[in-house]
Order: sequence, then structure tokens, then C-alpha cells
Amino acid sequence: MSKRPLRAALFAAAFLVGGVLGGQAAQATKPDLGADAGAFVEQFMAEAQVLLANDQLGEGERAQVFRGLLDSGFDFEVITRYILDEHWYKASPEERTAFRQVFADYLFTVYEGHLGFEGVEMEVLAARQKGEKGAQVRSRVLKLADGSSMTVEWRLWQADGGWRIVDLLVQGVSLVKAYREQFDSLVDGSPGDVAAVLAALQDIAPAAGER
Repeated sequence: MSKRPLRAALFAAAFLVGGVLGGQAAQATKPDLGADAGAFVEQFMAEAQVLLANDQLGEGERAQVFRGLLDSGFDFEVITRYILDEHWYKASPEERTAFRQVFADYLFTVYEGHLGFEGVEMEVLAARQKGEKGAQVRSRVLKLADGSSMTVEWRLWQADGGWRIVDLLVQGVSLVKAYREQFDSLVDGSPGDVAAVLAALQDIAPAAGER
């Protein structure tokens, strides 16, 4: 065997090995979106707990700041579009804005009372990437008052370089899906437009429309 073919074979082998190792190195340095999403959930819960435990804030001020935290953490554009389903495409920009606002107010009330951030401990049990920009984070919320606990799964996606919450599964039940089914049943037999869904939401949550 001449030296030229030998050199060519060695060069090819080195190229292949380098490509494999280079691919492994790139894979090793690829960011772990699941872990990143888990850290986001922990930080979100920590900020909520600190806020609600702050005795220096009045009730109205605390509610306003907490609402701002939810607005920054939840993607209400995606959530309301999923809830309204085909009604979203029939709605005017004004109707979409109105529904998004009322639903955000409603979720604020339900979220604050349902999970009861105050007097709870939360731990992330597992977090994994889902798709290119999504993630699922499973957590356990422990209520210190009675020792009861519940499992909360957070579904998130990356938007504008940051994580946003698009759904919560409490004890395996999707809150977004539950709202969608509830609104579908409430407008059954009606024209099915956004105005009917909005009126139904205001009927079942009068406080939401007053904020």
C-alpha cells in the first residue's frame, strides 16, 4: 500500500472522528430547556410568595402588583386564543382585547384563591423539554395549614426570549381545557360569537368585569 492512500485513509478517519466528537460537544453544550423552565417556575412561585407575604403593601396595592406578575408570567394571548377556538377568528380586534382582559381578571381571582400561594411550599419534581420551544414542569404544592398537597403541572413555551405559562394542570385537570369546555357549554344554542362567550364569563364571575 502506497503512502498516498494511507494518508488519505488516516485523514478520512480523523475527519470522521472529529465530526463525531464535535457533534457530541455541541450536544453537550446545548442548553437544557427543561431545567431552565423548572428554574423559571421556582422563581415565579418564589416571587408570588414574597409578594403576598409583604405586610407593607395594602390589599389593593398587593393585588395590583400580583396581577402584574401574572401578566408577565402568563401568555394570555395564546391562552384566550385556545379557549375561544374558532370564535377567535370571528372576533374583532376589540372583542379579542376585551375577552383577554376579562379572562385575565378572572384567572387572577381564581389563580390567587385556587393555589393559595400564601402559606404554601412548592417543589419542582420534574421538568422536561417538549418540542423546540416548549416545556412541562411537574411540581407539588404543599399547604402548610393542613398538610394537604396537590400536583401542579406547568406548561410553558418560549416567547421573546423568555418563558411564558400557557396552561396549568391541577391534579391532572387542565384549567385552560376546562374553561374552553365550560364556555362551549354556556354558549350552546347561542349565536356562538365572542360577545356571547364574554357575557357568559361575566355572568359566572361578576367580580372579573368590575376590576
